[in-house]
Amino acid sequence: MPNTVLGALLRYHYPQKVYDKTSRPPADVPATKWQHWYMKGELGDTMADRVKNDFKARYKWPDNEPEQQTKFEKTLENCCNKLARQQVYNARIFAVQAFYAEEKHEAITFKAAKTKYLEAREYERVPFSWINTDAWISLSSRWASDAFISNSKLKRAARLSRPESVHHGGSCSVTRTCQQMEEKYGRPFGVLEGYAIHAGASREEVANLENKDMPEIANTRAQEYMEQYRDAMIERNGEDVDWLHGPFDPQVMYESTGGKPHGRFAIGDGAFDSESVRLNCSAGDTSEFHRAKRQREENDFDQRLQDREREFVERMKQREMEIITQVHQNSNEATIQRTGDSSFGYRQAERNIANDGIQPPTRGTSGTGNENMGENVHGSAETTLETNGHVDSFLELLRSTPQ
Repeated sequence: MPNTVLGALLRYHYPQKVYDKTSRPPADVPATKWQHWYMKGELGDTMADRVKNDFKARYKWPDNEPEQQTKFEKTLENCCNKLARQQVYNARIFAVQAFYAEEKHEAITFKAAKTKYLEAREYERVPFSWINTDAWISLSSRWASDAFISNSKLKRAARLSRPESVHHGGSCSVTRTCQQMEEKYGRPFGVLEGYAIHAGASREEVANLENKDMPEIANTRAQEYMEQYRDAMIERNGEDVDWLHGPFDPQVMYESTGGKPHGRFAIGDGAFDSESVRLNCSAGDTSEFHRAKRQREENDFDQRLQDREREFVERMKQREMEIITQVHQNSNEATIQRTGDSSFGYRQAERNIANDGIQPPTRGTSGTGNENMGENVHGSAETTLETNGHVDSFLELLRSTPQ
């Protein structure tokens, strides 16, 4: 797709300010996205229609290829959606460059201008001819707002969180790179070979690969994508599969490289028909590679859960014994205090009471004046607690914990 021509048409038919009913609340806003081109003009003759009609007047597909015509229409729409935002994005950066050149007599690069922000009145001093005064003032206020600046810095930080760039092909697509390589070396080149070149691999090295060896790529992320695709292809088709030079499988690529989280495929985006990829795969459609991976993850999770449950039960048992021991001690101390005996233990106190002719309390029940303390009974084989309802309920809960 000739983006230079399409970008010029987008600027020529720029809709200026539009009434955006999709914003909350609806308002007159400067055009900043492709949908705004559809909001200016009559139905069937909007700015978006004019852009596409002017483009089709320059580039056409043969009438005997209706399938290619449909694909062409879809590709054109996608390119307009991307380039419309890019025109406004670049306008701010070009304005920064113009301000520094005209007002400060200082030349700065496009890359340096990205990180600089002007005040609204400074943007207004360097307008562009394809944007009228009303729209330019609105854009200037937008670019100078705290919300825009903070959001811009946040997105830049996210982009730079992994500083290595996967794409090194400039404006040349993977498909065009493959065509250039075929013209130069006299053999067809596949999507993976074109992608490797885009990721920084040597053209000569890629061209001279005669086996299934991985081309050397300095970019770590691109290397990871290639390895994930290779492993998935071998998992599905066996060790003998020519994953590098053989037919490219978009579905395997989609499943093995993490899907399409940011609207782009990890490998060869735009070099194949995206409709051939099932973006929402059910469990039965997922590859063996991912089913095995998911099963391993589930098994690991189950094992960790069982370990945590076992640890919890052991802690509860230990806590139960501590409570039983504490209640046992409290029971003996209460008995000694009630009988006036200073000897240790309930059994000695019971013998002293019997010798004095006093009937000891029945085992397993609380004595008078000690309703809330409980007593120890039945020796060492079994301990029964007769205490307040809170302790009984807590111990019952502990005993009912699955082993």
